[in-house]
Amino acid sequence: ELTSRSSLVVALYWHRPDTICERHAHAALVDAIGIGAAESAADLMRSLSHPQRLLTLCALGSEEKSVAELRDEIGGIEQVPMSQQLMRLRADGLVESRREGTSVYYRITRPEVLRVIEALQVVYCRPGKARRKAG
Repeated sequence: ELTSRSSLVVALYWHRPDTICERHAHAALVDAIGIGAAESAADLMRSLSHPQRLLTLCALGSEEKSVAELRDEIGGIEQVPMSQQLMRLRADGLVESRREGTSVYYRITRPEVLRVIEALQVVYCRPGKARRKAG
């Protein structure tokens, strides 16, 4: 819950940024975010901190894909390391899996994960290499 100081400073900053110093606005935003959200964000960053996990999530995007499709799209990741990274992503609650016959399909489960991945793609992917949006 926002304190009255936080609410006032944030409102002033967004509506009239020239009327308030950046230090107070930053402090109010930190108050508004809170320690719980910061811990959740830190947990997400730890999950994303391995290049193969990050590539896997980028390849998934908003789609559901089989392990074989992921390996084909990413390239260069052998079956065992891919399975290990997918198990970690599943254990961290970032992806869900379902089995269909002998294939296992994965998808991103949390909308905030997809938003972070999309933001990283904007910053780091070359325009010709960016994932196509579904729909």
